[in-house]
Amino acid sequence: MRSFLFTRQSTARFICVLLILAATSDALAAKKSKTKRKTKPTASAINTKYVFNIPYASAPAALVALEQRTDIHAHETLPQGWETQENWKIFNERSIGKPGLIEWAFTQPSHAAHPAVVKRYFDVGSADHIYIDTAIKCSGEATACHDLSRVVEQANWRIKKTNERNFVKEGEFLWKDTPSAQPVSTND
Repeated sequence: MRSFLFTRQSTARFICVLLILAATSDALAAKKSKTKRKTKPTASAINTKYVFNIPYASAPAALVALEQRTDIHAHETLPQGWETQENWKIFNERSIGKPGLIEWAFTQPSHAAHPAVVKRYFDVGSADHIYIDTAIKCSGEATACHDLSRVVEQANWRIKKTNERNFVKEGEFLWKDTPSAQPVSTND
């Protein structure tokens, strides 16, 4: 009989503790709701003015548009930083409103990812940095397009490393207050 009372008493204590906890949590919840909560900022629409992209529906459309421009000229060579010896149709243009160079590179019909265009913006040194922004539009096979994006990433890495080796010494840029330069290509 005594063990039954002991169990009854411990159950009563347990229920009291639960009631106290419930009352405390209700009080805390009421206090919390009265205090001003910091809200996360809401996401806003992306301003496309600052998005680096290819503003044409396809690589062939971009090629036609660039061929019609009189301020840039095409040449057939390797894109900046490429290791594979293959000819691409290249257009180089100065970007409007900011330092740097824009390279448009179009695959040839023999390329596995054809038709594809790679647009890269190079800014080397305008603000003591080496910056490359890339956009790719590829209509070839998915695996060929994936391979193309890996090749572009590797080329960008080579350009950054080459320029760091040429222009950065002990963490300091060797050019100060100089205008942006065209990147040093590893295939020159």
